[in-house]
Amino acid sequence: MLSLVTILLKGSMVNDLAPLFFDIDLVIVITASLLIRSGGAGAAIFAFGQGMLIDLFSAGFLGLFALLYVISFLCLELGARFFDLASVQGQFLLVGLVVLVKEFVLVGLLDAFAFEVVLSPSLFFWFGASAFFTGLIAPFISSILKAVDLRTGAERKETP
Repeated sequence: MLSLVTILLKGSMVNDLAPLFFDIDLVIVITASLLIRSGGAGAAIFAFGQGMLIDLFSAGFLGLFALLYVISFLCLELGARFFDLASVQGQFLLVGLVVLVKEFVLVGLLDAFAFEVVLSPSLFFWFGASAFFTGLIAPFISSILKAVDLRTGAERKETP
């Protein structure tokens, strides 16, 4: 639900407040949290589904963001072999790196579809800022989702 609200707000308010390539990517943060708690299958389905929702709500190429978030999931899955995704430092590093990879893949795909994106130092600054701030909030959001999961899990066990 949180991810859906973010997707809807991203298209209206956030575009007016932030530059084009600055993006706090909660989909990747939630995908990383799901990868920790639910395993790869649940996280992959979530990433693909959120990508399809973004594609449906935007007027862009159908499947572009679904592909981006599946690639992001695969990068999280691969990176989890090298970084401890359950630790705060691992979440910060891995989520930040995955957001950075996602932004570069997005620019590459836009260039492949004949949209010219000018690579400038300010673009790299916004990529880095987006990766840094998304990585910074990843442990906080993950702990909130863990608390919600524990609370709803306890309530489910109490009902017969």
